[in-house]
Amino acid sequence: MDKRLVETTTSSSRCMTASVQAVHSFEVTSFSLLEGMGAGRFVSSRTFRAGGRGWNIRVYPDGLKEEDKAEYVSAFLYLVDGPKNIPRLGRSTLWNYCRKTAKYLN
Repeated sequence: MDKRLVETTTSSSRCMTASVQAVHSFEVTSFSLLEGMGAGRFVSSRTFRAGGRGWNIRVYPDGLKEEDKAEYVSAFLYLVDGPKNIPRLGRSTLWNYCRKTAKYLN
């Protein structure tokens, strides 16, 4: 009887990525008073820090572009300072207080 030894090699690896969680609330009160500001005009949150970078949220009540006017409200997360190499942002949420609904962005 021929007994042969079978060599088995097992290996594994892991990619450990660093992540940062941050929460910033920006409430726009009396929003209806901002309508009519004009496309491209915005209100902004204060700058906040997350992941070693400065950020702010800009809300454009009449949309970012003229063609958005009266159709859309635009909201953007802006990088204010810090390194620009950002692979991906996580989840953002817009909360509609009037309708008590949340809109997840991504």
